Amino acid sequence: MQESSPSVSPRKVLIVDDEESMHLLLKAALNDFPIEYTDLFDGESAIAEIHRTRYDLIFLDVLMPNGSGGDFLKYALDHALYLPTIVILTSIHDASFTRNALSIGVAEVLTKPVAPDVLRQVVRKYLFPKFQP
Repeated sequence: MQESSPSVSPRKVLIVDDEESMHLLLKAALNDFPIEYTDLFDGESAIAEIHRTRYDLIFLDVLMPNGSGGDFLKYALDHALYLPTIVILTSIHDASFTRNALSIGVAEVLTKPVAPDVLRQVVRKYLFPKFQP
């Protein structure tokens, strides 16, 4: 994490993806932003984590062992939990999946592989609209 400027406070971002390479890509692409990361690798851990910590944004994979991204979203919606901005990262190329995700409140659905510039645009849009690294 880079040091933040005095006018921009760090944001909390939860990364939930079973591929460690995706965690590394996200952190490298977003290195210039003042972000505190939490790394998790399955949906069950993410469900437990959102009871403990309030995040500003969640990057959520769909297909994972031990609870998918869909399981996470269903649990959160069924239990009326506070959810921050959610960006789904998926290898699923399906328009109906994207429509369904957006209809339940997901902010963005990004298809893997995701370009670093796209990740920076999304973070700037939802977390740092006035921040210029």
